[in-house]
Amino acid sequence: MSKKRFILLTDAQWEVIEPLLPEPKRRKDNRGRPWASNRACLEGILWVLQTGAAWRFLPDKYPSPATCWRRLKQWEAEDVWLDAWRALLGALDGEGLLKGE
Repeated sequence: MSKKRFILLTDAQWEVIEPLLPEPKRRKDNRGRPWASNRACLEGILWVLQTGAAWRFLPDKYPSPATCWRRLKQWEAEDVWLDAWRALLGALDGEGLLKGE
């Protein structure tokens, strides 16, 4: 049996969501680590939502659990999370990937 990587977010779905998320900000002096990408954080958040697992079980292929959680909280505080979530659901519905009643 072959192992197939399950893709949480297609490139087409990302193109719908990307413009809604603010770019991570760097320090003015450019010190410190570069921020994890929005896409990597979003995929980590989606993994937690899909599996129902605790943040601490987030696989290493995603940014750290704390980074993903903080990014989610930042997006919620900036009122962009709900818009991004609605855009993703709209894209999934358009592809016929949401189950109807």
